[in-house]
Amino acid sequence: MKSIKPKPIYLFLLIVLQFSKKPAIAMVMEGGSGSISTTDDSCNKDKCLILCKKLQPEAEAVCSSTHIGFCECKFNIPCLICSLVCKKAGLEAECDEDHGCRCSVKPEVCPPWDCSESCKNDPIAKTCSIMTAVACLKYGPMHFCTCLCTK
Repeated sequence: MKSIKPKPIYLFLLIVLQFSKKPAIAMVMEGGSGSISTTDDSCNKDKCLILCKKLQPEAEAVCSSTHIGFCECKFNIPCLICSLVCKKAGLEAECDEDHGCRCSVKPEVCPPWDCSESCKNDPIAKTCSIMTAVACLKYGPMHFCTCLCTK
């Protein structure tokens, strides 16, 4: 009698950046099933940092102490530009007289099917028998997707 080996299952985190009507850009990151927050009241510092660095490489990422759950990106640019940069990315803008720009966004849980196309189109999907989107967390224009790869 032959023994049947279970198929390995791989879980990875896919980040999808969606600005206006441009196609989604996806990056695969190492990550496990516990790496995505599922509550609206929490701010994930690592994901906040990724969002801020995409917005402005010199940005400082901060989980807000005054707005629970909000990710804030802080950087020094003129206030007029601050407003444009934040609004283009779908984030709220605040600016002070010292050119301290702050874009902020509250994370939202999104349905996993928002990530299904991104998971299927990722290069890792070619090595999987089945690729399934299992979780989605949205920070403004950026989606953090957890995809399940069954070999």
